[in-house]
Amino acid sequence: MEIFILTVALLFAIPNFSSASESSSTKEQIQKDFEKGYEDLKVQIKELQEKAKTSSGNAKKEMETQLAKLDQEQKEFQTQMQKLKKSSGKAWDDVKTGTGDAYESLKKSVIQAKQRFQSEDKK
Repeated sequence: MEIFILTVALLFAIPNFSSASESSSTKEQIQKDFEKGYEDLKVQIKELQEKAKTSSGNAKKEMETQLAKLDQEQKEFQTQMQKLKKSSGKAWDDVKTGTGDAYESLKKSVIQAKQRFQSEDKK
């Protein structure tokens, strides 16, 4: 009985490093996922910028407006990513939500811009 009690006491006395590293690796993975997704979006934005260079007239003005919006949303996402990298604990969860929102907004705007540019091509 004494060995059982000693074993149980030791189990509770040893810190659980595995869960700490899991949450740390989860944070790192989430940051990497955001960064990878952002890199993919940057490629698409670059393609849109190249397409805008070859456009003219109203189509070019519309594309430039869309690209300016994308630029603002990229800056917002980058700001959120910097906050995410610097935060921890409860603040990290809050900033993660803001970063996710900024990423989704940027992604949605890229999709909309691509659709608009495609419809301009058909005219």
